[in-house]
Amino acid sequence: MSSFVADRVYLMPKMQGLTESLPGAGVFVKESAPGQGLSSVPNMGRRLMGAYEIRTRLGVSRQRVEQLMKRLDWPEPYETLATGRVWRTEDIEAWIREHRPHLDEQE
Repeated sequence: MSSFVADRVYLMPKMQGLTESLPGAGVFVKESAPGQGLSSVPNMGRRLMGAYEIRTRLGVSRQRVEQLMKRLDWPEPYETLATGRVWRTEDIEAWIREHRPHLDEQE
């Protein structure tokens, strides 16, 4: 097996022998148990957050996150994927520091 430096870790449910890498994709795939995702893994220097991670970080409902995303001062998404938008963690944390300073201490 060839080695490479990966800048992203993707957690996936166990899939027919796919356990270590996607050849040629330059990413490392770490299996997660069924029903577990990024939220079940300690913050491993995670650089992106989806709506679920933002909701968890802010301690608000899914509907409230949708409302916040419509604000003019909300950060622009880093990327829009088939499963939804993702933001850079540093952008979300900067927004929290400015608009929800009482939550900044929880990190």
